[in-house]
Amino acid sequence: MDRLKDKVALVTGGSKGIGAGISRRFAEEGAITIIASRKVEESQALADELAKEGWRTDAHRLDISSLDEWKTIIDYIIDKYGRIDVLMNNAGVATTGDPMDKMDLARDWDMLIKCNLTGTFYGMYTAIPHMVEAGGGTIVNTSSYGASVACTGVSGYVAAKGGINALSRDVAAVYGPANIRCNTVSPGATMTPAVEPLLESMPEVMEGLISNCVIHRFGTPQDIGNACVFLASDESSYITGQDILVDGGFSIV
Repeated sequence: MDRLKDKVALVTGGSKGIGAGISRRFAEEGAITIIASRKVEESQALADELAKEGWRTDAHRLDISSLDEWKTIIDYIIDKYGRIDVLMNNAGVATTGDPMDKMDLARDWDMLIKCNLTGTFYGMYTAIPHMVEAGGGTIVNTSSYGASVACTGVSGYVAAKGGINALSRDVAAVYGPANIRCNTVSPGATMTPAVEPLLESMPEVMEGLISNCVIHRFGTPQDIGNACVFLASDESSYITGQDILVDGGFSIV
């Protein structure tokens, strides 16, 4: 408890799935947690739920592919709270996709790069100047185990996530002297409300994911949230430019 006490933290894509797990863990560890997503009513619902439990929360709309919306939410946070201590770039999109020679470029490349990679860049681009002015901050970007191992048929997704890893290392190197740390967390197969229906519709695929993990189970949003708390907290004060795989050992076998 209190590992993020009084820190002002923005969690993008924070209203459901992995993002909701991160938002909950940040709030439980004492952060003032701003939950952002494209559907502000979903963000507000989670913020209200956490507030009833005694945690400090806020909710705001954010489409990460819009630089204007990034400027709006960062300005809102600075105006209301005076600083941003933790930027948790979690929001992203994925498609089932097709092999490169059959992909729909608008859906399987342009949109994935824009939302995942450019959206993450926009977040850091707008938040970092305020962190520099405040004397430091912490950035955690959600990547994917797909940036480290082959995932067929999702070229745009894995390219975007690999780009997030490279971009995060660059930010860590450039802004380390300004007391800004930047790391990535890479979830593996994680059980979320969006994945649950696949247990019945794609049982063989789901079983394959589990059997290829050293720890024979799906991850949970809390598993990812725990890793993000560590990277956002002072416990990781000597860690920057690193990617933490939270994949049950999937990438090592």
